[in-house]
Amino acid sequence: MTRTEFIKRLIESVESEEYELPKEWKVRIEWRNKESGEMNKGEWQEELTDSRESSPGFDFAVITWLKRKLKNASERTVRRKRRSR
Repeated sequence: MTRTEFIKRLIESVESEEYELPKEWKVRIEWRNKESGEMNKGEWQEELTDSRESSPGFDFAVITWLKRKLKNASERTVRRKRRSR
């Protein structure tokens, strides 16, 4: 699985609002509510489910962050392909 495919799967799991991932995946998420705040971390599905209940904007923030990562991963792939020509 490529990095791009992995990120797309994470986005799909958030958009589904079920946050489910393949059973063999062990994904942790780390975040903080403000720059100087304490770092929160935990298992993907559990943390996203809990956060959705307390902050409806959290899903949007996670998707936005993942899409930025997806764009960066795609751009790296294009640059790598250009160099290999």
